[in-house]
Amino acid sequence: MLLLGRLSLPRFSVSRPSSLREAVERLSSGEGVYPIAGGTALIPLIKKGLLEVRELVDLSSVRELGAIRREDGRVFVGGMVTHSELVDAAPWGMRNVLRDFLRNHTSPHVMNLATVGGSVASSTSSEDLLPVLLAADAEVVLAGRDGDHSVSLEDYLARRGSFRAEIVEGVRVRYVWDGWRFSFSKLSVSVRRMPAFCVVVGARVSDQTVEDCRVAVAFADGLRPGRLRDVEDAVRGKRVDAVRAADVEDAVRRSIRPAGDVHFPSEYRRKVTSRVTALMLSEVLGA
Repeated sequence: MLLLGRLSLPRFSVSRPSSLREAVERLSSGEGVYPIAGGTALIPLIKKGLLEVRELVDLSSVRELGAIRREDGRVFVGGMVTHSELVDAAPWGMRNVLRDFLRNHTSPHVMNLATVGGSVASSTSSEDLLPVLLAADAEVVLAGRDGDHSVSLEDYLARRGSFRAEIVEGVRVRYVWDGWRFSFSKLSVSVRRMPAFCVVVGARVSDQTVEDCRVAVAFADGLRPGRLRDVEDAVRGKRVDAVRAADVEDAVRRSIRPAGDVHFPSEYRRKVTSRVTALMLSEVLGA
């Protein structure tokens, strides 16, 4: 057994590729091979025996995964960019959301280890970054043996198992959000990774009409985050004074099927997520 602090881990090998291509080759070498970035999500799974690991592919030496750059109206954020680096760079026009994300983060230690790619690959409700990325129209850039390709973050979360042999090279998000107002809210108990809820809401209003909006939650379906497109469609195009909080709350309640746990039963999550989302939307609409 290997000892990591107080964690008792099974034996496995670690490879440290220096290029993305080399990393992809290692990941494709057989069963039990997993990429590791910050390790904040992966190591606990290994410790609990939920993953049988033969080899970890350490991505920390793959320099191209640490990039942040503009690309034709979008921003590319590399998979090895940490949460703290992302917030410091604030590379797209949702700075208040990123600041609130930082303020509500699990811990400074985790913030400096957890990566964008790791959060995406984890694909679970404990990753507060995912509702932020969903609200930012994120697409995931994947690197595999057949080359690179992109899918929407929504599609990635829905079909995560289909991308098992690929590395999250990074995400692309929309850069310009002129005229938008966003809000981020989260409730958690102590430093538990799994929150009661995490919600990101945004809207653009013109002439007292909702031109567009975004609603993303941590618990859309079980433990999977998602955008609530039915809620967005119900609000889009309405006059601000016609958007009733009670209607929004009801629409959210009908759109989500959150998982429950010993701290937060499913119905509690449904009720509080619905209520908080309605209040947040009223706030960003100025209603």
